[in-house]
Amino acid sequence: MKNDPFFEKRFHLCLNQDKKVLRLSFFICLLITSTVIVSLWGGAFSYAFFYSLLLYVPLSILYLFYLSFSFRISQELDGRIFKKGEKREYSIILENSGFLPVASFKLISSDLVSQYKDDSFSLDYKLFSHESIKISNPLSCKYAGSYTAGLIAISLKDPFGLLKLSFKIQDRLRVHILPEITDLAWSDLDRIYNNTGSYQMHNDESFLGNDIRKYAPGDPVHSIHWKNYARTKQLFIRLPEEKCSELIKMVIIKTKSGMDEESLKRRDYFLEYLVSAMSYFAKNKRPLQLISSDPAVDGVIIDDYESFNKAYLDTLQKIMSHPVSKETEAKTNFSQNVLVLREA
Repeated sequence: MKNDPFFEKRFHLCLNQDKKVLRLSFFICLLITSTVIVSLWGGAFSYAFFYSLLLYVPLSILYLFYLSFSFRISQELDGRIFKKGEKREYSIILENSGFLPVASFKLISSDLVSQYKDDSFSLDYKLFSHESIKISNPLSCKYAGSYTAGLIAISLKDPFGLLKLSFKIQDRLRVHILPEITDLAWSDLDRIYNNTGSYQMHNDESFLGNDIRKYAPGDPVHSIHWKNYARTKQLFIRLPEEKCSELIKMVIIKTKSGMDEESLKRRDYFLEYLVSAMSYFAKNKRPLQLISSDPAVDGVIIDDYESFNKAYLDTLQKIMSHPVSKETEAKTNFSQNVLVLREA
């Protein structure tokens, strides 16, 4: 977002930054001139002019605050969930419900995360009493994640252009931007598959694993490892959990992230990497289980394109919306086949 002080509070009143020295100097010169005229010659007109200048600043402040409460603002967006870089129809409806006209105002957008087709946010607008306008401007978002997009504040000016009051709007657009589906994580996962160690993923049905024991009378026949028996002539049975030996568990650890550009880029990379890993398992039809402190995400399994599409459109939104992960809850002591994806 913009690094202006008013982003930390609802209202921010200051001198107008556009030609503020010239405007302020001219206003002070008029005030000094009227004071001299009143002191030397007096007269009804001189006193009226002097007091109008003297009261201009406090009356302008009251005028600007009145206008800020007279605005009726609504935003329309074609969907709140869409892909990064995808253009969506977006419009702003503004109405002046008060009896005083709005001399000049500008729209302030979240330009760090959003892009627009037209440059409507650099223009000055005016509104008469009870007048309304609709501004349409297609919108796209630059980073994956959940955040506020579109109009976030309005900047008002007094008729003389001396003061500026910026105020944040209450009804904001919260969007959930899906990352691109790429092969970003595929080379890392290929390397994990090819290497030996605790992340070895076994696909051969003859693989015994660690959770087996010798057959004992009374054990269920369907648990016998028949391929191993054909090769070794020895009876072994798989323990129940061995049936899930191909299942890979991915622990998702989401850390605190700000709204500066670097934080947005890190969150974007984190989500793109996660989606890439999900697509890898879906493509190879290998099961991936997501582990998270969020109950709505924890336990989700992706093993084909159908489960991937559901996770991409539904589960990913929950991951983006969920606050910071509780790392102590997310970490579980699994014996093997665990991947940890931590937001940097």
